[in-house]
Amino acid sequence: MSEKTTLGELRERIITHSMKDLWWLARNGVTYRSPMSLQAVELTTKKNPQGDYQICHVKDDGDNADCWHSLSSPPPSRVVESRGNTTIFRAPAPATAPKKPIAATQDQRPNFETVPAQKNVPEKIDDMCKVIQQLEAKVDRLLDANELIKNLEHREKYLREAEELVHQKAQNLEHERTELDQLRDELEKRRFRLGSA
Repeated sequence: MSEKTTLGELRERIITHSMKDLWWLARNGVTYRSPMSLQAVELTTKKNPQGDYQICHVKDDGDNADCWHSLSSPPPSRVVESRGNTTIFRAPAPATAPKKPIAATQDQRPNFETVPAQKNVPEKIDDMCKVIQQLEAKVDRLLDANELIKNLEHREKYLREAEELVHQKAQNLEHERTELDQLRDELEKRRFRLGSA
């Protein structure tokens, strides 16, 4: 296994090497079923901070141990709340050692046959990642639609301005035609007077 890395370093690696944002994530040595983006990896590690996470880019051979990086999370930050004139600082709970399981007697053991079957956590996370990807695709389509609407509004404004310009030129031509008709009438009257005299 390679050195420890952070999500920020992986994001820089994506940008500098022009890589796809698809990663294999493993927790305690068990790899999730499908690759995910760094955003999904971050959500996964935040929701389940306990455990040892390893990450590998999809272009690397996942069977090679050198391509796997141990994922280290940033130290927890304190939360600052403000209520009226009071400021409350909350530090995250300190990490505690795992508790030793207490051996259950036969009577205390749960009956697993009556518990309904549930998806395991990685499958739920995969489902949530798919939903997030679908939502991101919808957002992209909405952004494209908004861009098209802006372009159409720009064209409509241009057509309105062009229509006003054509209308103004038509009025100017009509005014000039009226003036030319008046001048022609005056010229005919003068000719008539000169011809009759």
